[in-house]
Amino acid sequence: MSRLVVHVGPPKTATTYFQRGLFANAAVLARHGVYLPRTGRLEFEPNAISHHHLAWDLVDSPRFRPDIGGWDALAVELAEVGPETVLISSEVLRRVIIEDGVSERLTERLLSFGRDVTILYVVRDQLSQINSAYAQVVKMLLEVIDFDPLVVRLLELGEQDLEHQLGMWYRSADVDFVGVPWPDLSRPNPLVALLRAARIAVPEDELVIGPQIVNITLGPVAVEAFRLLRAYLARLDPTLTDEDPVIRRLHRVAARRANELGWCAESYWGWTPELAARAAERLGPSNERFAQAVWGTPWPLPLPVERPPARVQLLSLPSSELDRVHQFVTGMARRYATLRSGADRATPQGQTAHNRLEE
Repeated sequence: MSRLVVHVGPPKTATTYFQRGLFANAAVLARHGVYLPRTGRLEFEPNAISHHHLAWDLVDSPRFRPDIGGWDALAVELAEVGPETVLISSEVLRRVIIEDGVSERLTERLLSFGRDVTILYVVRDQLSQINSAYAQVVKMLLEVIDFDPLVVRLLELGEQDLEHQLGMWYRSADVDFVGVPWPDLSRPNPLVALLRAARIAVPEDELVIGPQIVNITLGPVAVEAFRLLRAYLARLDPTLTDEDPVIRRLHRVAARRANELGWCAESYWGWTPELAARAAERLGPSNERFAQAVWGTPWPLPLPVERPPARVQLLSLPSSELDRVHQFVTGMARRYATLRSGADRATPQGQTAHNRLEE
């Protein structure tokens, strides 16, 4: 029977590398009976297969664009094709089922296509996962609270509890759940590893394998500088929101500049041993039950509870470094004003900023 493979991430598990690999190998995959739907692809990543609009359609997000298409459009597209395997990829699907509680709605949509459904999920230890996700949100200049209270809130909500969040899939007789341990992505690389895990048989020597994962990771000073920049921009522009496309353009420029300043040589690590131990105590039993149910083994991903924190307080920095932070923030604020002004000049009167830049 035909299959629908749905890669749901989560974020910070080489998702972009995988999605760019899908794009680069679309013709190869097609020759082996794998179809990559055009509906729902993220317009800001033309060289990647990222079906984020399917996630946004589920929750009526303002980022959803009907002209790009959601689930109804996908149904029309798939009705016209007949490959053995259809592959969808979006880490935002994992985010919306957690944040918006739409797991049942998503499962209903997936089963409605009349194909066998495989859910592909990469399992990373939660301490590293949360830390990387936090640094990524900061890098994208999104609004975020301090690390410690954020972790406490995540633990209270059960957002990193694998049993709570994924049990509806790995216990289901309706879908095939495949959990891929994070270390396995390096064997030999995320593209090949995930295709193998999804039982998509494409000879490795036919695939175009890109360079190793390249992603600017913020260091401790950069994290605080980005947070300060976000707060500064919010005061300059009270209309600023996380959906602002100008912010999505600015954060890439800011990340490159932070890297040039040497702020990314050391990785940020927000956990203190005390907070890490608290998280491990909360998540440990669920992790064991998940591992036994999915892999039939003890939990194989030790939580790095003893890793020392790597974070800073801006006011504790030497004056020379504080001056560089000041120059970074004011420089990026000027760039934001330039981008905003350019977007406004190019916008017909009466349209929203979001629509003006998207069109």
